[in-house]
Amino acid sequence: MEQMSLFDMEETGVEFDVTKRLQVVKSQFVEAQSVSWQDLFEGYDEIYAITFHQVFSL
Repeated sequence: MEQMSLFDMEETGVEFDVTKRLQVVKSQFVEAQSVSWQDLFEGYDEIYAITFHQVFSL
């Protein structure tokens, strides 16, 4: 599967409807658990991910 970026849509010729709104989910950290990567992905045949990175200045 080819990786694409919303910022590259014009260059690839893929049309993107800018009038559609995004669904944004607000979540709250509840707890952290330590698990193996095997346990984390057990039962899945495929994985899709969108990553986000934010740096906060203190």
